[in-house]
Amino acid sequence: MLLFFLLTLLVQETVTVLWFGYALLLIAQKRWKSGLILAAGMVLLFLLFSKFVIPAAAETTAYTQMFHYHQLGDSIGEVLLSPFLRPRVFWSTLFALNNFDFLLCLTLPFFFLLLTRPLLLLPTLPLLAGVCLQSTRDVQNVVLQYGVDLNIILILAAMCNCARLFKMNSRRHLCGALAAALFCVPALYFFTGKAPKYGKYSFEPIAQLPEAGKVVNFLKSHMPPGSPVQASARIRSQLVFDYRSRKLGSPFVPGEYLLVDLFDGCMSRRELEKIRFRIASDPRIRPVTFAHWYNHHYALFKVETEVQKPAELPFLRQMPPEEFGMRGLPVPVDSPAFSARLDTARQGKFLRIRLDSPIGHDVDLHIYHGNSHQEITFAHGLRPAYRCPAGTVFLIPLPQLHDADVPTLRIEAFPREGSEQNTSSISQ
Repeated sequence: MLLFFLLTLLVQETVTVLWFGYALLLIAQKRWKSGLILAAGMVLLFLLFSKFVIPAAAETTAYTQMFHYHQLGDSIGEVLLSPFLRPRVFWSTLFALNNFDFLLCLTLPFFFLLLTRPLLLLPTLPLLAGVCLQSTRDVQNVVLQYGVDLNIILILAAMCNCARLFKMNSRRHLCGALAAALFCVPALYFFTGKAPKYGKYSFEPIAQLPEAGKVVNFLKSHMPPGSPVQASARIRSQLVFDYRSRKLGSPFVPGEYLLVDLFDGCMSRRELEKIRFRIASDPRIRPVTFAHWYNHHYALFKVETEVQKPAELPFLRQMPPEEFGMRGLPVPVDSPAFSARLDTARQGKFLRIRLDSPIGHDVDLHIYHGNSHQEITFAHGLRPAYRCPAGTVFLIPLPQLHDADVPTLRIEAFPREGSEQNTSSISQ
């Protein structure tokens, strides 16, 4: 049992919350010494995991899961003190109707078996608080990991109470509880507005998420299976079985591919831009392709064995101001370093964005028209704007632009955070 206890601590840091709840049960049973030692140990272990182990492993300065409780505070201490620091937010979150709905639907299948010894449910309270105080309702679902611990405790408590009734020879009570669970629970689910045919825990939020298979397969089609790849954290999970993948930011090796998420949420912008600067400064690295998928923008490179000539990208070209001024309609840009025109002469509509003067940072372009908003990094992230000479024109197709929305077309150019720190060493 001791070995099993130690192994459970390797699952994830919230297991310490589970065992802290069990410590409360020991204390309630007047097993003071065991309960207090276990409670204190789990508090210290959770602080060790959240303050030191997880930030070090994730290469961040803070506990990565605090965003779940952002409405209560920015640190563990602020969240624990939120009943006093932010009482209105805390109590309104805790007593939200969806929390009662979640609690009801967790306990319904075992309800009649839990009544005999409700004290066994004490270990669920810390875990339940962790779920019910979160800022989103999406985690209140047994198909996600957040409800697994709660369900295990409820099932074990129901089994213990069944065994107790059986040993007490209370067959009538036991059969009544089991019959109620078998026949009454589906009826209760039905009358609370959820038909048994579809289930209480809807898969709809997950089913509505966009399909990423096409963009993943497109990126994989440019990398032979078995190739070494450095990749951003989230997209790397799609490569682990077919490629020799490792963390983005390692030393570059000839023959290796580099798959960069330009808006990687698992890495600070400064760290990401430092890696992109290394890629842009290494003459062995050539751009391969790019892909856009909702709020993720991917740039793929390959490290060659020899120095490469600067790649000619089909969407970049040099254009003097005279020629540029004759191409299409002017489009307002909020940056003096850029000018833009909309070309409708070809089949379709194309936006031309010209870098009029050198700049010391990379740029994210926000394109607005009608009710639409499109965000694209300059040159799709394959060549930073600070590496492009004056007169470089970036061509962007706009097939979704309607004629009625042409007068509303405008562009905002935002410097990419962290990119300016690298440009001081550029000679040009």
